[in-house]
Amino acid sequence: MTTSKNSLALAAGLILFVGLIASAILLESAYLLYAATGIPILLVPFIPDLKTSQTVKPGQSAPRMRVYRTDSEDGEGFIILEALHGGIPWNKKRLYFPVDGLPAAAPSAYSAETAGIPVLQYDLVPHRRRKDLYGIELANVAARFRTLSYTADEVTRLVIRLEDLHPADPAVAEHRTAPVRKSFPA
Repeated sequence: MTTSKNSLALAAGLILFVGLIASAILLESAYLLYAATGIPILLVPFIPDLKTSQTVKPGQSAPRMRVYRTDSEDGEGFIILEALHGGIPWNKKRLYFPVDGLPAAAPSAYSAETAGIPVLQYDLVPHRRRKDLYGIELANVAARFRTLSYTADEVTRLVIRLEDLHPADPAVAEHRTAPVRKSFPA
């Protein structure tokens, strides 16, 4: 269901719930009260999940994360997401960031003492509606660095190669989304 249908179903369910409670009080009916207690159970699938994703927006007045683009000496470009206060939100499902219009920064603009982790191409997903946003599957990234010598609280930067966002070969992008099938000899 789309979010507008979810919102409509949630609003209709809440109106029905309040209506049944009011009717139960006015008519002093236990049956209407029993019917009203079942409505919240039916509304649970329509409640929006607010912790599924977070979007990083450059140029905010008090940002929690900063996103910028940098180029190395060999011409390879990177997008860096840097947590400023409180670290990276690992409890989120996805972390969305814009691709276009990012401010440029020199490689010396970030501190060398902070821990950074690379984001691989299969960790990235394009936004379903907005073509200028990409998302990072945070569970994939967190699972990959559990074997490293630092913890999730110490990671303050996510580093993405620009090549991973826009693969040059369309067959690479098609291969990335195609399911892998293995066949074994008989």
